[in-house]
Amino acid sequence: MPTRFHCPECHQRLSVDTLKEDQHVKCPRCRRVVRVPNVSVEERGEPPSPGELPDGPPPASLVSAEPPSVSTAPPGSRADVPGDDGAGHVRVPRVIIYCQGLLLGGVALLFFIFGLIVGGHSQPATDGPPGLPVTVSGTVRYTDVARQSVPDESSCVILLPVATRPDPKAGADGLRPRDAEPGGTHPGIAAIRAIGGDVVRVDRRGRYRLRATAPGRYFLLVVSRHVRRREGESPQARDLAELGRYVVPATSLLENQQYLWRELQVRADLSFDHTF
Repeated sequence: MPTRFHCPECHQRLSVDTLKEDQHVKCPRCRRVVRVPNVSVEERGEPPSPGELPDGPPPASLVSAEPPSVSTAPPGSRADVPGDDGAGHVRVPRVIIYCQGLLLGGVALLFFIFGLIVGGHSQPATDGPPGLPVTVSGTVRYTDVARQSVPDESSCVILLPVATRPDPKAGADGLRPRDAEPGGTHPGIAAIRAIGGDVVRVDRRGRYRLRATAPGRYFLLVVSRHVRRREGESPQARDLAELGRYVVPATSLLENQQYLWRELQVRADLSFDHTF
């Protein structure tokens, strides 16, 4: 087994036949003559003691230098850096990073679209500038026994916003067509106007004019003063349920009179005529 040691001058690792232990040889790299240590001395880590240097270089066959280790790692990798073998680090392919980025972007886009949909459904449908008043006007008439169309004077016309309810609800007293026309301080009219609606009576020419605080969806109620419902005819249950959200009792407001209950989309000033 050859004896291996390092040149004290250039630190080149040398391999020499064990027969040359305790003899002097020349380092093939720096050309310095060094003493071959004894194996037991090398194992103890003691430096070789200096001795007489022989004349002439030793045979080249007895001294050889071990080739330096060559890194096979590609340039730019962590293994290519001296003293760093990349231990403790995980290399992730770029395609995985790109896929993760696309996934996060897709999730963010879905949440954005979901927010737009939810926000759009939570807002009342309007087609005009918020807060800009609009009017609903027209005529209310009825056909008399002579089959003539005449103004339905003193009929009650009410405009109610679909998305808003009064608290407390308006009372039916004073709103019925047979009641004396109330003043502007009537609590039922004040409650309806506070939520953006309006209440008016039809004049002697059959005309009315309602004021809404903003464009949007509204219920329009017209209760006739001169036309009664046919015997056995009752209000629609759905009409009573919807009207009951604003006025109590709803049946007292309608009494036995013909009525119109209709939803309108008010985008701007609107004209609406009706004949009973």
